Amino acid sequence: MGTYRDFLLWATLYVYIFLYLFIYIAFIFIISMAHSSYNIVSVLAVSLPYIFLLILQRIVLHFSSDNNTGKCKGITVVGTVFFSICIVQLGVNEYNSKFHTDRWLKDEGKRVYMVDDFLAKHKLVGKPKKEIIQLLGKPSETGRFKEMNQTVYYLGDERGFISIDSEWLILQFDSDDKVVEYKVYKD
Repeated sequence: MGTYRDFLLWATLYVYIFLYLFIYIAFIFIISMAHSSYNIVSVLAVSLPYIFLLILQRIVLHFSSDNNTGKCKGITVVGTVFFSICIVQLGVNEYNSKFHTDRWLKDEGKRVYMVDDFLAKHKLVGKPKKEIIQLLGKPSETGRFKEMNQTVYYLGDERGFISIDSEWLILQFDSDDKVVEYKVYKD
């Protein structure tokens, strides 16, 4: 009876390890593609499989007559590596999504990740055009948007899994060169 129980306990753990690896490889892909950053949902989603792995290991070690802590240490190390990769990746995405004028000016393709932070931190309506240019630099040159008193900034490829289009920040100015309206536009 004890060997059969041990077999079932260790088999359950190994099946979960396989699922765990699959889950974390999917997390790494999803975090990268969706550019997820720290929030309650992402941290909880990344943490729960790891916590469950640790609990399952404790259960197996507690109820198994084969007290093989060496196997569990290796499993814990591998589990911790995949968990850490996801947490670091979330942190890098969090850093990259914060608006900094230097990074905005250097890398046009990454602006798409910073624009939400920029719009949250800066009240644009009523700001003069000079102040906008100090913050965001010279507007993007494009023939696509030709309305009067409009300034356009290229943000990069659209966010999401399949980036077909581009995103643009369009600022509409009044006759006094003050922002009256802005929008993030996908073409």
